[in-house]
Amino acid sequence: MADIDKTVSLEAYEELQQKLAASEIMCKKLARSLRITEKNKDVIKVNAEVQYRLTKNISDEKKRQELYVELLLRSHPDYILVFDDNMNFLLGSDSITGIIDVEDISLLHGRSFPSIIERYKPSAFTQELLDIIYKNFDAPANSKANSPVEEKLEIDVEGSRLEVKVLSFYNDFDEFAGFLIVMHDITELIEAKEKAEQANRSKSEFLSRMSHEIRTPMNAIIGMTTIAQNAKHKEKRDSCLVEIEGASKHLLDVINNVLDMSKIEANKFEITQSAFDFHQMISNATNVLGFRIEERNQKLNIEIDERITGYVISDEFRLTQVITNLLANAVKFTPDNGVLTLRAIYDIDYDSYFILRFEVEDTGIGVTEEEISRVFDAFEQADGGTARRFGGTGLGLSICKQIIEMMDGSIWVESHPGKGSNFIFTLPLFKAEQFQESPEISSIGSSLTASGHFKGLNILVVDDLDINREIITGLLDVTGIITEEAEDGSSAVEKFIANPSKYSLILMDIQMPEMDGYTATRRIRESEGGKDIPIIAMTANVFKDDIDACYSAGMNAHLGKPIDTDILFNELDKYLS
Repeated sequence: MADIDKTVSLEAYEELQQKLAASEIMCKKLARSLRITEKNKDVIKVNAEVQYRLTKNISDEKKRQELYVELLLRSHPDYILVFDDNMNFLLGSDSITGIIDVEDISLLHGRSFPSIIERYKPSAFTQELLDIIYKNFDAPANSKANSPVEEKLEIDVEGSRLEVKVLSFYNDFDEFAGFLIVMHDITELIEAKEKAEQANRSKSEFLSRMSHEIRTPMNAIIGMTTIAQNAKHKEKRDSCLVEIEGASKHLLDVINNVLDMSKIEANKFEITQSAFDFHQMISNATNVLGFRIEERNQKLNIEIDERITGYVISDEFRLTQVITNLLANAVKFTPDNGVLTLRAIYDIDYDSYFILRFEVEDTGIGVTEEEISRVFDAFEQADGGTARRFGGTGLGLSICKQIIEMMDGSIWVESHPGKGSNFIFTLPLFKAEQFQESPEISSIGSSLTASGHFKGLNILVVDDLDINREIITGLLDVTGIITEEAEDGSSAVEKFIANPSKYSLILMDIQMPEMDGYTATRRIRESEGGKDIPIIAMTANVFKDDIDACYSAGMNAHLGKPIDTDILFNELDKYLS
């Protein structure tokens, strides 16, 4: 066997090397391609997972938003219904059960609007409302350009007033996607508006009555003053003065009523408690009206429960004010020769207090049942004719009601037209059995006139108005007091400092130019000899804050203008005797 030639030529070897190198390069390329392919597969896998998670998150968020919207709508107090573009119910508020006789709104899901109307026949869906809804749904091409976005109307449903809105909504391509019905109850809003308008009318009428109530006594005062000036006989002048006094007191009553009401509305009306003689209080309250009752030939009966004896604790001034107002009302609305009755009945007894029932009954014109509902309202009277026939501000009964309720009582009226009225109020009064005798009532005005009680004493009268100083000095002439005048606070301070021992008392106005009464009082108190001299405020500032300010400045007492002569003399007696 011939030997095989195992030798390879150099050329063949180099060719084989080249083929091996090329094959190795190809393998590397294939390996790199495989690695890239695997990497791309991972990316695709990751992208698919991210996309899945993102889609799920979007879906979850959409569900959360839909749930939030549904919860928001369901809890909304308005009646809300949402329908899709096929008029099928989507969702709404739970309050729908108030206008549609269905226990749960879920029973409406998927039902068409016509079938809901046909099945439940809700009264809120009037024909006018149905026309609007179908007009929105049937608009040409159901496009935003051809259909109104919102329409509204008002309807009455079972005593309620509803404002109804129909709103169409659209998709991103301005294609009709459905409509929304919103019904809002505006009954309370309308009632509040009507009450506000009525209040404005009442206040306008009140201002008209106030103008009449103020101008009437002012006309009497001015007219009678002119007549008195021209009168040749004393009797005529005296008669004019009586008329002027009566008109002045009426004008003061009007002003006091307005001030009381303003204090009530500003929450500055206060009740104080003190012991007083009940029978004396009744006597004081009725004596105020004695002249009017006698003038009209009316008869006043006073019936006081025998169990009411001695002293009680309450606000004597406010209780007197209520009784006087109710009696004055009875006198006004009762014809001549009529009968008035004031009763005080011991109603319910407790350990430390008792309930007292007051009745003020008359045989006057009476009021209707409809008028009774508003006789205690501020700025109101029974009717316009009442104001024209009898006058009055329309504040008296409202003030009485406010006072009584602040004293933990209640008031009402029983009346029949043409047969009279009976105003009744109950009030808790505390017992004050430790008091047995009435204090001596100081009424020294007449004795001052006769005796010159303060003769020789010197008083400094401080007021920036000449007429006010003239009135005070004129009133004090009968007492024998020597008066010296100061036209403002700084002048008063100068006069006092110049001779502090000269004056026994100072009557101090508050509102004055240069220096007011508060500052003047402080300056006098700081000066030598000024610590102990009595200083009495004499001012038209009569609110509690004003009175407190007087005491804070160092004054001893407060007198409100117009000055009541008896109160003035009593204060003088208190500090000069």
